[in-house]
This record gives sequence, structure tokens and C-alpha cells, in this order.
Amino acid sequence: MQVKRQPGIAFILVSVFLDTLAFGFVIPILPALVATMIPDKQSQAYWYGLLLGSFGLAQFFSAPLLGALSDRWGRRPVLLLSI
Repeated sequence: MQVKRQPGIAFILVSVFLDTLAFGFVIPILPALVATMIPDKQSQAYWYGLLLGSFGLAQFFSAPLLGALSDRWGRRPVLLLSI
């Protein structure tokens, strides 16, 4: 029995890995960046939460749009465009 190879799956896995890795770099550094711009601790917590929450909201609203574009034009062009 021969296994079918899907060449696009490796590209998708690498792009998801790089996206997760990039976000993993931002989370530990973001509090220090916010602290350099905002001296008040309470305001720092507010802006840190706002920045992390805005990332989640952006993903929530853009996922259906990117899904519709992917259905229309294919996954590869949409992934290349979104990188």
C-alpha cells in the first residue's frame, strides 16, 4: 500500500509553526516594551491586556474572511498573501 504525499501540507505546517513561534517570542517581551513606554503599573497591565486581546480579536474576525478567500482562490495563494 502506497501512501499519498501531499506537498502542500509541509508548507502549511511550517507556516503555522512560524506563526506560533513568532507569537511565542512576543509574549515574554511585550511587558518590558510596554513598561518602557508607560510608567504606571496599572496602565501597563491595561495596555498589555489590550494588545494581547486585540491579537485574538483580529484572528477571530479575519479567520472567516481568509477562509472564504481560501475557498475561492485556493489555500496556497492565500497563505502566501497572508505571510
